[in-house]
Amino acid sequence: EVNYLVEYPVAVTGSLSQEHLLLPPEVLITSMKVHQRYFPVMDLSGKSLLPYFIGISNHRLLENTRSGYEKVLQARLTDARFFFEEDQKMPLEAYVNRLSKVIFQESLGSLDYKRRRLLNLAGFLCSKLALPSSQRQSIERIAHLCKADLVTQMVKEFPELQGVMGREYARLSGEPEAVARGIYEHYLPRYGGDELPRTLEGALVSLADRLDTLAGCLATGIQPTGSQDPYGLRRQAQGMVAILLDYKIEISLHSMLKEALAVPASQAGLTSDRYKAVFSSLVEFINGRINFLLQEKGLSSEVIAAATAVPFGSIVELYERASALEKHLNSKMLQDIVTAYHRVANLAKSSPGGEVNSSWFEDEAEQGLYRSYLEVRERLELELPDRRYEACLSLLQELREPVDYFFDQVLVMTEQQRQRENRLNLLAAVQGLFKRVADFSLLAEIAGRNNIA
Repeated sequence: EVNYLVEYPVAVTGSLSQEHLLLPPEVLITSMKVHQRYFPVMDLSGKSLLPYFIGISNHRLLENTRSGYEKVLQARLTDARFFFEEDQKMPLEAYVNRLSKVIFQESLGSLDYKRRRLLNLAGFLCSKLALPSSQRQSIERIAHLCKADLVTQMVKEFPELQGVMGREYARLSGEPEAVARGIYEHYLPRYGGDELPRTLEGALVSLADRLDTLAGCLATGIQPTGSQDPYGLRRQAQGMVAILLDYKIEISLHSMLKEALAVPASQAGLTSDRYKAVFSSLVEFINGRINFLLQEKGLSSEVIAAATAVPFGSIVELYERASALEKHLNSKMLQDIVTAYHRVANLAKSSPGGEVNSSWFEDEAEQGLYRSYLEVRERLELELPDRRYEACLSLLQELREPVDYFFDQVLVMTEQQRQRENRLNLLAAVQGLFKRVADFSLLAEIAGRNNIA
């Protein structure tokens, strides 16, 4: 940025007064980088701020250049120190009462309403994870205080410091370190590639905050377009998915979205039909971010589509299932599965529906496929709950041989209606086993590229 502001760059070193070093480092760095376009100077470890800065002039240095740079920064930091000292005249808790005077979004009410929704969602997440009461108390305290710094003088002047000042004021107010840190972390990640919360407390409040913003905005008709995303909903959703995966949070996506949407839907006065439409669009929007993030993790779009086509509980479960598919993408195992699936699916779509009657079988190939179906179904019931997906794929591979033998020996579309429909029902039942793991029809193109189908 600075490079494009100058034509003849000349560096000048300036210094800070010792009194300003009492401010939190982030305040100093923000004043230098964001407001003055100065470069802060760190020690060799890169962790501690030194009392110097480097400014860039657009001409050769004059005698008063350095002092001019220092005076401008001095004035900015004097204001910051005043705000810092004024804010400390009340504990952070006292600022919570002022949240009711700040509108978060017209249809969703004030920041205080958002605070209440955060408390509700944080409690919901704690209950789902069965967290101990001590940890739950910390999380609820973070949710209660995390927006309080938005009404402090420092954050009004330096909006970039939201969360940072909440952490600092929480420490100065005597809040536990877990609470102070969680207040800062609930804003993470702030952008693509940013760090994630390092504590579960911060992660869960961040998750609750994102769920509330996403559900609230979509409930009131706010949805990002190609060029407009004023509430950063894509970033919010992507951060939510990243946290769920990083912490392996095993909570159903649908249950979280329903909980998050309940209060905003009531506030917006959604009808039953409108609620269903909003919920569907919310799920679709989150799924788009899931697809994006899983591709960033190296999974192919075809595998993601095949995995997400099957109902899933948590995003962690989806990722594990998709990863198992990706691992065997070029294997003979997948070759056998895709081939068997396509042979079955081509006719299964003609099934009239209904139970398979084994007493109507006329051929050993029918009996053999039915026995294999029952055996694989029973074993899948054991493997799927424990998410042993490689074992599930191995079981599906076992269906290749009886499927091939069935089609070699049996005329499915016989003129005898009872036999025909029973055979079609058998194929539909076998297809159902495959679709408990993935929609293998969506792997047809990639299977063809790899010459495995």
